[in-house]
Amino acid sequence: MDYDVIFIGAGIAGLIAALEQVSNKQKVLLLEQHNISGGQLSSFVRGRFEFDTAFFPFGSYGSAYNIGDLQELFKKLGIASNIEMAESNEFLRVISTDQDYVDYTLPVGIENYIDKMEEHVPGSRNSMVIFFDLAREIKEAVNYLSANNYKVNFKILKKRFGNFVRVASYNVKDVLYAIEMPHKAQRILTAYWIYLGLPNSLMSFVQFALTMLSYVEYGPVMAKNSSYDISLTLEEQLRKSGGIIKHNAKVANILISDGAVSGVKLTNNRIYKARKIVSNVALSKVSEEMLEVSQSPIVSEVPVQAINVYLGLNRSKEELGIKDFQSVIYHNLDNEVEYEKMHSLDNDTIVVLCPNKINPTCSPSGTTILDISSLYFGQCFGENLTSQEYYNLKDQLALKLIDRYEEVTGIKIKDYIEEIEVATPVTYAHYTSSYDGTIYNNPTDYDTFLKNLLNRNGDVLGLYYCGGDSSLGSGYLGAFFSGDEVSWIIPQEEGVNSNAQD
Repeated sequence: MDYDVIFIGAGIAGLIAALEQVSNKQKVLLLEQHNISGGQLSSFVRGRFEFDTAFFPFGSYGSAYNIGDLQELFKKLGIASNIEMAESNEFLRVISTDQDYVDYTLPVGIENYIDKMEEHVPGSRNSMVIFFDLAREIKEAVNYLSANNYKVNFKILKKRFGNFVRVASYNVKDVLYAIEMPHKAQRILTAYWIYLGLPNSLMSFVQFALTMLSYVEYGPVMAKNSSYDISLTLEEQLRKSGGIIKHNAKVANILISDGAVSGVKLTNNRIYKARKIVSNVALSKVSEEMLEVSQSPIVSEVPVQAINVYLGLNRSKEELGIKDFQSVIYHNLDNEVEYEKMHSLDNDTIVVLCPNKINPTCSPSGTTILDISSLYFGQCFGENLTSQEYYNLKDQLALKLIDRYEEVTGIKIKDYIEEIEVATPVTYAHYTSSYDGTIYNNPTDYDTFLKNLLNRNGDVLGLYYCGGDSSLGSGYLGAFFSGDEVSWIIPQEEGVNSNAQD
């Protein structure tokens, strides 16, 4: 059976990319090795509670009165009216427990954010204005590049977006010093670094600025019926539009003929033909399992793993005293120091989400859901644990994160735990088949991010990437928008016989 485009992996980027290609009158096949679509955007039920597996809220969505790019994308895909979002008017609570104790809640809205930062760090206003002006210009420049299919006219780019050209090849640390942002303000502004997985000295200023703009300008949101609702809605829309999805269909090999893709071979030896293939699986899996060594792209070491402690509490958030939707608790706001600590299981920096704050009906009346997470960089979980050692370590880490939350906030939750589930790299490897259980793919440093942004072609003719290993980098926004951009990047050709039967 011949197709115009074959997609590997029905994660969020793969679903969006496939739907876009169906809209372009292409004959599309989407292959997913699991029995459900969605990848990291899913949910699971324990007792009375349904837990959302989305690690972080989404940015760039906005409201009915402040429509962001992600909401525009959902409208274009025809799914916006079917998905209800819960919005937060607070961006992030930042706590640091070192000698210079910090406990700040940062608001949504650029002017509000700048005012609050000036309150916390007098004299920071001018540099904050410059930062968000830069972020807006970067967004306009990236939109210009997208609209022109990333065929760069550097003269126009330099003339229209001179500041983007000046900062695009720099890291966060260098740019914030260049605009003379006070040291304390830098640390507070970049407290969200953990969601991108790199410290200031390695993180692309372009990627960081776009991320901050997406959350501060539009506010964080979560799907009211869990993020899995987004995945299901996209799948339904794809099927209605004529796309074909096959579950329990694991790709063993990407077939190459004369230096270009020619199709895929499944583990059951079934072969499907296509001259364009889009991968929405980890680059490392493509490299090690699907392509021959001579054709494989270079892959960096395993980046980000996590422990997630999902708690169903039998008290309301008011009874418990929980007031924040999204908070991060560090020992030190110096993210270079924190990054190094996260290469060890001794790390107890935590990210905390309480969806009840913005979505009171996400759990039964009188109850609360709390998600406590900690990230780890590199291979620090070990590879030779016995089953008992693994379960002991899992319990030990979960208890440590709960203790850290109680110690810092003063909020007692242990006595009210009705349901608890602990997800580890083993969990993610099992349920998402992510490489070594990573929660998202390679964080992209500042040099690589720019090169990827301007070079949209794959390493093999006809092979393209979306999701965490696309040029837009890891994270949900990269997944959403890389899925969309595939429709602009891959060449559109006259479709194969649309009446062919599988």
